[in-house]
Order: sequence, then C-alpha cells, then structure tokens
Amino acid sequence: MIVCAGAGRVDQSRRRVLHAAAPRGRIIPTISTVTGRVIFLILLTGGMSGCASPPKGFDSPVPANRMDAAVDAAREGDRSAIPDLIGLLDSDDSLVRMVAILSLERLTGQTLGYDHAAPEWRRDEAVERWVAWASAEAEAGSSRTSDGAAAEPARSGAPSSR
Repeated sequence: MIVCAGAGRVDQSRRRVLHAAAPRGRIIPTISTVTGRVIFLILLTGGMSGCASPPKGFDSPVPANRMDAAVDAAREGDRSAIPDLIGLLDSDDSLVRMVAILSLERLTGQTLGYDHAAPEWRRDEAVERWVAWASAEAEAGSSRTSDGAAAEPARSGAPSSR
C-alpha cells in the first residue's frame, strides 16, 4: 500500500516522511496488492479447475506429452505407433525428435540415417526414407495377411544405419 504524501510531516533534519498522521491520508492499493488478492481468490475458489488440461499422446501441443507417448510406445513394443513416431521426426523440438528416433530404433532396430540434430534438409531426406520404409512394411504386412499368413509385423533385416 502507498500512503499519499499529505499524510505525514517532513522531518527537516532527516529528510524523511513521518507517518504519525497516516490515518488522515488516502490509502491507495498498488497493482501488486490487487493482483495478489485476485490470485488468492482464484486459488481459494478452486483455481483453474474448469480449465481442460492439454491432451496427452502424439497429438499433444505439449512436447513432454508427445515424448511420453513415444517412450510408452517403445517400452510396450507398440509397432502400431510407428507412423506417429515418424511424424514426430518433423517436430520443431529437438528433444522430441531425439526421443522419436530412439523409440523408432528400439522398435525397428534401425535409424535409416536420421539424426535429430542434423540440418532440416538432411532430416527431411531421412524422414522420406522412413515414410518409404513404413509404406513398404504396410504393403508387406497386407500381402502376408491376404496370403493367409499370420499378421505379424515385419522386421527389416537391414542393420541399423548410424
């Protein structure tokens, strides 16, 4: 709180305002006091309980949630998440890209030359290789299923490209 200047008398020897007569002055709340009260009221009434939390998974706007989804897919061996992981290779966030390629490597045993820290043009080339690989895997899977073979995910025999 700020007390208006007319509220006290000036001590000439020390050049300071003595607030002996403070009750006569107008008291003006500062912005920080008003803001503090508003924040306190928000917290007191439940805060942001009505606000929705951001979605989790590969489509989340929060990078940490996308990374969690990639780690979960690799941990569970969820090969159905490979297209989503390939999509994460185009992320603006280098940590998301790194987690995505590590997850893809764990699921497929290869990187296809992708480097999360490479220049964008080089990453784009590697993403195209991943898209082609995924298309070939999908075709191979559908032809095995139509031939009556078990619908088991295909594993590429190619060694990891690093």
